[in-house]
Amino acid sequence: LISLRPITPAHAQEILSQLARGKIRQTIFDYDDTLAEFKKPISPEMGAAFESVSQAGTEIMILTDRPDTDSRRPEDTILASLSPLTVTQKLSILLSSSRGTRFLLFDRKGNPLLIQENKVQWAEKEKTNILAAGKMVAEHYGSQEYNGREEELSEYAYVRFLPIGLPVDQVKAAANLMESELKKQGLSLEVVGRTAKKPTDPPYIHITKIDKSSAVKYIRKNYWPTKRLRTLLSLGLSRKLVPLVLKILKKLRSREILPSRTLLVGDQFFDTRMADREMGTGAPGAITISVGGTADPRLENIFVWPKEGEPASLEILRALSQD
Repeated sequence: LISLRPITPAHAQEILSQLARGKIRQTIFDYDDTLAEFKKPISPEMGAAFESVSQAGTEIMILTDRPDTDSRRPEDTILASLSPLTVTQKLSILLSSSRGTRFLLFDRKGNPLLIQENKVQWAEKEKTNILAAGKMVAEHYGSQEYNGREEELSEYAYVRFLPIGLPVDQVKAAANLMESELKKQGLSLEVVGRTAKKPTDPPYIHITKIDKSSAVKYIRKNYWPTKRLRTLLSLGLSRKLVPLVLKILKKLRSREILPSRTLLVGDQFFDTRMADREMGTGAPGAITISVGGTADPRLENIFVWPKEGEPASLEILRALSQD
């Protein structure tokens, strides 16, 4: 399977002009290698762009695999990466962390506030079978310690690191082996083999009980309650009242945002780098832009941008800020 090619600068300009016409109401961005380099702090230019887009009437959500809390490595959290934002800039965004299981807004002091958490976790039998299958993969393809661990099993995901330099076909074979072993135990889970962006980092196999589509569906359904709550927080709504106010807002009649008014932007849509692939499933038909240089041609309404990473995202945000 061959990736889509980047669109021409002229085609990109046509899309930017379309975005500037103001039909997009909700834009959802991945963070790492989309808004900034992997685990790097947000730039002042990006923060200013968030504020401008919000003032133009478009809601911004950052949707990331990374957690917002981590007692072992707090410097790796998404909140650490967003810490350079001003209070006003923080008030302009909704944050969805931990692969879309947690949703946070910011109060008038710039402090994060959890407004929704969707509990997803492995059953004990699933954990046992996953660890056993992971051990078999290590016996066949080897293992690699990364950040002090050869594997990591969280509440809803699993990662096993493979030897640095393992060929891509072997990474895929390791994923296929694990998926096959899990099927023998009655678990129908997709196992994805991924290569690291840096050659000095190990490739790995990854399983998750949840993907980014659930977060996209949630925010499309709850667009208006979340938008109103964000406004109230900027006006000084007490944190203690947030659960009650959000509950009331969700009961008010409102329509979900149509896919045609949703924009999705990420960098991983092809081959062994597909963390953003399922975003489109949450908004079928939405304009989807890959700023990672590649995209699976089977995905709907996706365009590979001629620029990559932060420069591409800034260009897109600046078009959205035109009112």
